[in-house]
Amino acid sequence: MIKFEEISFIMWRKNASPIIFLIIIVLLVLGYFIYPKLAKSDADTWSMIPDETALILQIDNPSDFIDKVKSEEDLWKLLSKSGEIKKMELIVDAINDLFFTDKTYHKLLFNSPLTISFKGDTTTNSTDVLFLSRLNYRPAISELKGYLTNNLSGKYAVVDIVERKFGGLKILDTENDKTYYLSFIDGVMLISGSLDYLSDAVNTYKSNTAAIYTDSELVKVRNTAGTKVDARLFINYKQLTEFLSTYVSNENINSVIRLASFASWTELDLIVKNDELLLSGFTSGDSSSFLWNIKDDEDFTNKIYNIVPFNTNILLCYNFNDFANVSNSLKTSSSLPSLNYDLEKLKQYLGGSIAYGCAASNLSGFENQSFAIVNFKDKSRGEAELKKLTNLTNANTRYNFNSYTIRQINNPKLLSAIFGNAFSPIKNNHYFFLGDYAIFANSSEMLIKIIQMYDSGKTLDLNDNFKSFSDNLSSEENISLFIRPAEIINMVAKFANKETALTVLSESEMISGLHGASFQYSNDNGLFFTNFYLKLGNKLTEENLAKWKIQLDAEIAGKPTMVKDHTTNRYLVFCYDKNSNIYLISNDGQLLWKKKIDKIPLGEIHQVDFFNNGKIQYLFNTEDYVYLIDKNGDYVKGYPRKLNPAATNSLNVFDYNNRNDYRVLISQADKKTYNYDIEGHQIKGWDEPHSQNIVNETVKRVVANNKDYILITDIDNNTIIVNRRGKERIKIKGNFRKARNSGFYVNRTNSKGIILTTNEDGKLTYIKSSGRLDQTDFGNFSENHFFLYEDFNEDNSVDFIFVDGRDLKVYDKFKKQLFSYKFNNEIRIKPVFFNISHRQSVLGVVSDQEKTIYLFDNKGNTIISRGLVSETPFTVGSLNNNNELNLITASGNTLYNYSLN
Repeated sequence: MIKFEEISFIMWRKNASPIIFLIIIVLLVLGYFIYPKLAKSDADTWSMIPDETALILQIDNPSDFIDKVKSEEDLWKLLSKSGEIKKMELIVDAINDLFFTDKTYHKLLFNSPLTISFKGDTTTNSTDVLFLSRLNYRPAISELKGYLTNNLSGKYAVVDIVERKFGGLKILDTENDKTYYLSFIDGVMLISGSLDYLSDAVNTYKSNTAAIYTDSELVKVRNTAGTKVDARLFINYKQLTEFLSTYVSNENINSVIRLASFASWTELDLIVKNDELLLSGFTSGDSSSFLWNIKDDEDFTNKIYNIVPFNTNILLCYNFNDFANVSNSLKTSSSLPSLNYDLEKLKQYLGGSIAYGCAASNLSGFENQSFAIVNFKDKSRGEAELKKLTNLTNANTRYNFNSYTIRQINNPKLLSAIFGNAFSPIKNNHYFFLGDYAIFANSSEMLIKIIQMYDSGKTLDLNDNFKSFSDNLSSEENISLFIRPAEIINMVAKFANKETALTVLSESEMISGLHGASFQYSNDNGLFFTNFYLKLGNKLTEENLAKWKIQLDAEIAGKPTMVKDHTTNRYLVFCYDKNSNIYLISNDGQLLWKKKIDKIPLGEIHQVDFFNNGKIQYLFNTEDYVYLIDKNGDYVKGYPRKLNPAATNSLNVFDYNNRNDYRVLISQADKKTYNYDIEGHQIKGWDEPHSQNIVNETVKRVVANNKDYILITDIDNNTIIVNRRGKERIKIKGNFRKARNSGFYVNRTNSKGIILTTNEDGKLTYIKSSGRLDQTDFGNFSENHFFLYEDFNEDNSVDFIFVDGRDLKVYDKFKKQLFSYKFNNEIRIKPVFFNISHRQSVLGVVSDQEKTIYLFDNKGNTIISRGLVSETPFTVGSLNNNNELNLITASGNTLYNYSLN
């Protein structure tokens, strides 16, 4: 079974930089002393590459390649964080500066085609590297030896290679106990830290026998190679076992061995861009390879992206015409002897789409957050076979979550027996069906998370970061691997040996800048189009934290409201858009109904029990009508009721004695405020208070000392205060204009007045029962400031919260500033103070221009400052009427439900 996630591309170990240094030193000597005596030659480096080579990197012009990499600012900034890259840069820059003024030597040094080949050496558990620079000249070795002997520092010794007949130089680094070997063959300079590897290259060339470049499968992909590319990478799968075995852990050796039979050769053209590396080309496979089995398959659009959670960090996908055709190639079993069950009975119903995924970012969560997705071409029969296995393993566990049934097959080798070793992390085999797909995990809890994310639209295909990443992926594929390097770096010990793991972890700063990597194979007329893609950059979109979201017909207006569902004791969401459509949404984000009304509602939606039978209806008004609608979207008899004159504010509903004896207060265009019962009749004895100007602010009610104070504020911010019958309760004395965005509160701080608020200058204003005013000055604020009166720091003393423009300031009763914060943009929606638990309260502030909600705790810490998308006021409550707290808000035409637990 192939586990691509075990492939490591950590090629550069301690011996790489010294070899590069020696190459440059040798070329320096050639330039100054030997260049005039060279004899031209044109040997092909391909004819020198030994059979056991696993990887071959071709760079046509090293100078151009270096310049290209350095010119891509984001890429170079990231690579510069690597310790090994820094060492190489210092050497190259120093020599480049030295020779820049001499164009001839500079050209020889940096413009000769360079081939770098890699092979694994299991005897030394290391990687051998061979550099082949096609200089097209043959130097005098004796002069080169003399110069190196005289000019290299004392830590180097230069002697002839006597162990081999082909000649060359052996350079001993006595300080680091390293030896490097150098030889020239017909204009090609060869340097390696392995004499055996260099000898193999020389013998391959001189023997004139069939070399690696005559391999018919390599020829196929070489013929597809691009010319105007930054570099080319060739992969020899038959030699990957020895190469990768020097990097992987012992438990993964068998998976590496299977890579040898996956394909024959891959050629990839490398294109370097500012924030990405693209390698694309073709892969060939002979009749003994895994790919041969699917050479006639179509490639598929990967629908598994539509199912897996958005936070998936590893995803290995197979898409075949028929699983049965590749079952044997995956080295799977045909039976589970311990159960006396023939797996072929199940396999015959399998479709071609299979995936292993993991959402973990550390080793402790690896198995807990692993999952598998299996497609069935015959779901009903496949599900019946899985139920048989459930019974055979005596796993009677059955759990219903929402509309899904979770079962278990208690056999730890089930998935690995069917699909191979990549699926071995899943042992407990809890599963449920999602359409034609069975989803497996090690616990029902993990499956519930997958269900919740799927139902809420938090899948990989809808993730903003993945959508940006997938723009460079092939839309159709047969085999793919997607990983997030920055997220899985802490799991490297799961796949790599100790030395490799330490090397990778030492480069964590660089790896943290890798957004994602993907590997794709797609059938293309016998060859397989191959796409390796690496995305760089930390500038990612913060993950949307929505539990679910739903798109409506038009931009949502006003504040969404949670309304009770009397049939389930849970809550629904009522909202409306700018096209005068009203909607009712279920607690799990499904549209229950939509209804067109005459105009946009003027404010919030209220809940009433019109029939006094425990059933809830929804009450609101537009300019011209009052609406009362039941849960099914039907109007209550007698509604909608025409308003004449038109309403100028949103109605408010008071139930003074909590007996469903409702009073509906609406201000209308004649500047009067009217009082209606729930059937729409005017209340007798109500005085119809008359304001100086029209009233567009909702009528407020404050209860203090067992008395009702009904406050009516007009558009000029003049306020009148009446009792339940509309008679003046307090006549305000003096010049007072309430701040438009300030609320009225019962004074709980001192005895300066019954009610407090702020005026247009931002002065805290107390209103006494006599109508006289008192004030406290907390500073200068604009007339558009917001004011809240809440216990912000939870010290049992109410605090004073001001939001003005971009500034948030909180003061205690002694006018001591407890906290301040400056937003990026002006705040234009009234903040909300609410409890998220019995012990913790939170201040929520919508920045509609940023389309986000800020949540502050009692110490002023930002619990959340990104990820809660919003352009409207929000509401907080528990949709499921349990311990889960939901925040409902909207942006554009999308309604969001966020879980705050």
